[in-house]
Amino acid sequence: QGDAFFIFPDLLHEYTASKENPWHYEWIAFLGSRSQELINNINISIENPVFSNIFSDKISGTIKEITNILKERKYGYKLKAEAYLYILFSDFMELENKSQYIKNEKSSFKKTINYIEKVNQFIEANYQASININMISDYINLDRTYFSNLFKKSTGINLKNYLINYRIFKAKDLLKQTNYSVGEVAYSVGYKDYYTFEKIFRKKTGMAPG
Repeated sequence: QGDAFFIFPDLLHEYTASKENPWHYEWIAFLGSRSQELINNINISIENPVFSNIFSDKISGTIKEITNILKERKYGYKLKAEAYLYILFSDFMELENKSQYIKNEKSSFKKTINYIEKVNQFIEANYQASININMISDYINLDRTYFSNLFKKSTGINLKNYLINYRIFKAKDLLKQTNYSVGEVAYSVGYKDYYTFEKIFRKKTGMAPG
């Protein structure tokens, strides 16, 4: 329902509608020097002859207009029908571009989620070490600036703060669950300098560690 299919010239073809749910369809035959160009613009080919979910009131109205013009056959009807055919393909192209944009957005979103999952895995496995943003970017094989911007856009927090927040979260857990000294906790979450750890912990939690 709502699909269009293209039948190319000089090819044997057969199509059958369901008896229980028969089709209601309209068809237009066209040819000309620009026919192939029009079809290429909407990514239709012999291997891919179906254009799915395209019908709207606007497109249906254009098809009916072409049909009426060809039925009435008034003076200049061929030129007028051709003009509406271009309008029809223009509408098809608009839909194709929207469809491709949505596909690209979904693909991009999946890639971003995959990158973020890899970052989480890397941080969880290595937060005790002296890791930094460059190391994380190298791990996922993306430019540091590009990925930092992508990460912030997707999560609302920059990558540096995300790493700091994770370390402080782990530090708070160690302070509650173990008898480690503050210096040992700092070292365990990736801070080799006690004073740097204390300063960051105080800034993030509003209190001193320990």
